[in-house]
Amino acid sequence: MSDFPPPTSPRDHTRSRLLGLVRAAGTMTRAQLIESTGFSRSTVGHAVGQLIDAGLLEESDPVDKGPGSGRGRPGLTLRPVASTSHVAAIDFGHQHVTVAIADGQGAEVARTGFAADLDATTLFDRAASSLQELREAHGITRVDGVVAGIPRPLDRTTRQVLTTRSGKGWDGLFPAAEIADRIGVETHVENDAVLGAIGERSSGAARGLSDFLYIKVAHGVGAALFLNGVPYYGARGIVGDIGHCRIPGRSELCRCGHRGCVEAVASIDAVRSQIAITHPGVEPQSVLDAGDETVERILNDAGRALGRFVAHFCNLLNPAGVVIGGSLGSSHPPFIEGVSWAVDEFARPMIATGTVVTAAELGASAEIVGGMVLAAELATARHGR
Repeated sequence: MSDFPPPTSPRDHTRSRLLGLVRAAGTMTRAQLIESTGFSRSTVGHAVGQLIDAGLLEESDPVDKGPGSGRGRPGLTLRPVASTSHVAAIDFGHQHVTVAIADGQGAEVARTGFAADLDATTLFDRAASSLQELREAHGITRVDGVVAGIPRPLDRTTRQVLTTRSGKGWDGLFPAAEIADRIGVETHVENDAVLGAIGERSSGAARGLSDFLYIKVAHGVGAALFLNGVPYYGARGIVGDIGHCRIPGRSELCRCGHRGCVEAVASIDAVRSQIAITHPGVEPQSVLDAGDETVERILNDAGRALGRFVAHFCNLLNPAGVVIGGSLGSSHPPFIEGVSWAVDEFARPMIATGTVVTAAELGASAEIVGGMVLAAELATARHGR
């Protein structure tokens, strides 16, 4: 059971975005969708019609606006149709694995997780076992599709993990086939940052954005790019592999063997290394969680280093927003402030004023949420619903 292709057209993602908005809100009118997305009336009308025909949305009686609420016919209320199908998502992080089951619209049913300090083959085995345990616990006999996110570059043509010298048995693997063989369900694999971007766009900080950069800052640093409402993959699907791009003037040694890489300067491990110097004899993570003026300075400096790199990207592609996620980016305001400062300082003024830098709203859940959303979208496309 090989990797199945995702929908890649703007229309596919328009439908997915509208469905996500209605699902998150519970009910919405077409007028509210137009206001929330900026899409034209005809675009929303066409996409909503397809979602209704597919049995994913239903339209109910007019909303009671009450007296004095304006002229014209009240808008019909759109709501998601209850789904009996299920999909699953797996987020393989550097330090954790999260497994979740969602309904056919991507709404979470249950999740579990475990530590990821294992080789790739063992991780696949554990993920398959965890998914089976979730299915049994919730009486789910059928799963229509699985999406997995991996924190490594994936050749979009061959679906093979590219050589990264990162160890733990990932290099050269075909993870979609590995996972599908273990669970017996069609599986699609994405870089984890792409799933984080999908999650934030569906119900997080990137709602309403068609052009934005999502950066996952954790033990590694990776990014995903949305252009015109669609993920941009490049020629081979390796867009966003920024962790080992080098920052001029920096000499920190990276695990890849080079110096001055983004990951060596602005990852959570880099921040902990700095804390270990300024707070000797204390566990760095406890200090990072508690915070003090020195820690805030370390975080802000790391954010500025990343932000200077991001500013050049903004000058090139002029995104509407930069969303910073991952365990470091979404939980520490001084880090976000550093990124924002550097974008204001080093991007062209006309670019910087139109680019919002913000923390991910879904935090460490962005990737698993994106996986559930994409799994539901792919299952719908496969089954022609």
